[in-house]
Amino acid sequence: MTKRKIYTVIKNAIEDVHQPLVSEYIKWYSKQEQEQNNFAFTNFPQCLAIVDVTVQPIKRPTENQREWYSGKHKTHVIKSQTINGADGRVMHVYSGINGRVHDIAIWRNSNVEEQFQNNPILADKAYIGIQHNCQAIIPIRKPRNRELTENEKSFNKRVSSDTQE
Repeated sequence: MTKRKIYTVIKNAIEDVHQPLVSEYIKWYSKQEQEQNNFAFTNFPQCLAIVDVTVQPIKRPTENQREWYSGKHKTHVIKSQTINGADGRVMHVYSGINGRVHDIAIWRNSNVEEQFQNNPILADKAYIGIQHNCQAIIPIRKPRNRELTENEKSFNKRVSSDTQE
């Protein structure tokens, strides 16, 4: 069996089981469900979820190496964006993105913004800009001409502590 045939068989098998698994185990839950089950982030209980991207190092590809190289991590990677509820439950996964793509571009391509029109989401500084299209709580970036105020630093610490729970 050729490598191409093996790849096709594996890809088809994954596609066959993907949707049933997603339907069963990866679910959005409403603000009401969150309140009923007492799921909440410590500093921002109004948030429905948190979003972040993780990287998985891979062997250097033989083709298109630049597409998979992450300058930040200094290696070739596959990126995955996950959205988790306050209870840790996975609500959404968008995976298989090459290492060169920035976190906010992954967010835009994942088509999840509409889920957060009325439900805030926590995010890190890589997601600055999403708050223009959905409700998001993101750390405040230091302006060019001044330092952050103590209130801004305190806000950033609160966001950081909830994003690392």
